[in-house]
Amino acid sequence: MPNAVVLGATGHIGSYLVPALVDAGYDVLAVSRGNRAPYTGDLPEWKGVRQVFTSREEAIRSVIDRNTELVCDLLPYTRQDAEDLVSRFKSLKTAQNVRLISIGSIWIYDKKLEAPVSESHPRTAMDDYGRGKAEIEQYLLEEHERCGLRVTILHPGHICGRGWMPVGPQGNRDPQVIREIMAGKPILLPERGQATLHHVHSEDIARLTVTCLENENSVGESFHSVCKTALTLSGMGEQLYQHFGFEPLIEYKPYHEFLNELTKENATVSAEHIDRSPVASMEKANRLLGFEPKHSSIDTVIEAIESIKNEL
Repeated sequence: MPNAVVLGATGHIGSYLVPALVDAGYDVLAVSRGNRAPYTGDLPEWKGVRQVFTSREEAIRSVIDRNTELVCDLLPYTRQDAEDLVSRFKSLKTAQNVRLISIGSIWIYDKKLEAPVSESHPRTAMDDYGRGKAEIEQYLLEEHERCGLRVTILHPGHICGRGWMPVGPQGNRDPQVIREIMAGKPILLPERGQATLHHVHSEDIARLTVTCLENENSVGESFHSVCKTALTLSGMGEQLYQHFGFEPLIEYKPYHEFLNELTKENATVSAEHIDRSPVASMEKANRLLGFEPKHSSIDTVIEAIESIKNEL
């Protein structure tokens, strides 16, 4: 049974990835900073999982050893994070043997030259988060070329799953918007609501990870992890009204007037999503790995909302 270490194991991705790895035959050591229960803690796969509560730095120093065959790094934010991990592999003399899955983000794209973007699109991130993810990707792929590091980078969209609020039709996570829709009351959107959001179900990130581990074609490659199609703001809003049994009641305002109607925090988050309007392609994962996402964008959002609607 191969040994796997998952860094960030009880978060949004890890909650689905750890059970998937167990099902795939891995002996998983789940590392997290705090003792928060995973969102999927009711699944039987968690019963045999060893959990360690420690910092990322301490986990790299003391948890990853020569017997570690797979590391899933779900929370790297800077190039230094990636360098620390690879340095540990090199000190153990396992850099050419250990399998590494590193999680990036479609935030590596700001200005888009085309839509949907492919993995060959230039990295155009403008903020620290997106630039950090792009720098991690560049470094890890250089290490693949330089020393044979067996790495694959996955770039998820807006991550969804049961137990937390998805990015909603205003481009933020304001639960009041969902409450209004559930009550059949009007919501406000910018312009004609044609900005886009590209979600992904955490289960599909886990499925793609396992698919990569089963295919040597994935080594030294980056892949998007998103639903097959993106949603427009208005399209999401209309389908949510219909799901809850109401005719859509959407009001529109010019973009900056719309932002002025929101709290400062929600306006900032909305602008970050709307200005990017991500749309990413899954063609590469299908072509090289035969992978197809299981969940559609709207079903992903609805499942997340249904899982928390009694708490809204």
